Formats: sequence, structure tokens, C-alpha cells
Amino acid sequence: MDPLRSLVRDAVAGDAGAMQRLIGAVAPSVLRLARVVLGPARADAEDVAQESLLGFVAALGGFRGECSVLHYACRITVRAAVAARRRGEERAQQAEELGRTAGVCNDHLGGEPAVAARRRALVRELLDELPEVCDDGVDNDCDELWDCADPDCAAAPECCVPAGPEACANRVDDDCDGSTDCSDFDCRGDASCAGCSVEICPDSRDNDCDGDVDCRDADCAEEPGC
Repeated sequence: MDPLRSLVRDAVAGDAGAMQRLIGAVAPSVLRLARVVLGPARADAEDVAQESLLGFVAALGGFRGECSVLHYACRITVRAAVAARRRGEERAQQAEELGRTAGVCNDHLGGEPAVAARRRALVRELLDELPEVCDDGVDNDCDELWDCADPDCAAAPECCVPAGPEACANRVDDDCDGSTDCSDFDCRGDASCAGCSVEICPDSRDNDCDGDVDCRDADCAEEPGC
């Protein structure tokens, strides 16, 4: 479940504290996205971010949960930043035309299409960073696929499809219970797990026979040396 959704509900209901926390949660991403769209040469990214946040607040009543709250804020930011960039480009074009009239060389503007294309690619990359939550019924990354239908969730435990009983030596969680091979209760007593025990993290051995050794073993994740 999107943790910001409850803040939206409370903010729309008039909770000033919820509104403040909501704005604080999305503001860093909004400012970052405004800077990406406008480019480093523009000094008005903070103004555009503020405009975007005002638009986000005004549009909260229309939020229907089709995607995550953060993505909703990013959509509004992209529109505001693109509009600001176009206004800037129109002013630059007017200045260029004036410069031509005065015989001024404007060769430095020749690379702008490539810069704009790169900027659009960066925006797409930023939006792609919004992760899919695999069990909330929402298309968080707005790719028209959600939960286990989204390829991003292929390795998520909640999307595991049991292939049958646990096979004890294939490094696959066949029965989707979260345990693999000899660490699975079903493999106790299996011949391939003879001699297996609890993983000892600094001895370079696969003590629990799950195919992972020392710090590569999930059982060692909290060990200081890992």
C-alpha cells in the first residue's frame, strides 16, 4: 500500500499537518525532476518546483489512485516544467530572431535539440525509478502493468508460483515458502542435506547447504563482518 495515500486522504479532509507532511515527502523528487527537465543552465527550478507543488495540492481532490502519489506529483511537475521550458525557448527564439536582425552570430544554439532529447531521456529514466509495489493492486510505476503482472515483480516472493514440492539441491524455492533447498523444512532428512547445519559466516563453507557461502548467505546479512 502506498504510504502517502493516507496522507492524501487526511490532507483533502483538511488536516494541515498531513498536508505539510505530504508536501515534505514529495518535494525533494519534485525539485529534482524540475531541475532535470529545465536543465542546469536554468535558475528557476525552485520556482517551477514551488509552482508544481501548488498544482499538486490543488489537484489532490482529483487523485483517483491510478498510480502512486509520488508519480502523480511527478506528472504535474513534468507538465509545469515543460511549460516553463517552452516559455524560455520562445523567449530565446525571439532573442535569436532579434540577434539575426542585428547580425549577431547564434551558432551556440545549434546543439539545443540534442540537449532537449537528452533531457527527455533523463525524465523517462527518473520516472522509471519509481518502483512497482507487488501486492497493492496499484500500477505504481504507471506502465499499465501492476502487481505480479509487472515484470518488475517477477522475483518478488508474493508473485512466486509453486512449481511443486521443494527440490533440495537446485537453489530454487520450488514451493514458494521463502526457504530454499536444505534451509527448507521439507528437506530435513533428505540425503542431499546430510551434514547441513546453521550457516557459520566466516568459515568459507556452505554450512546450511543452501548454495550460498558466508556473507553471500542471507542468514549472515546482520553479521558485523558482512
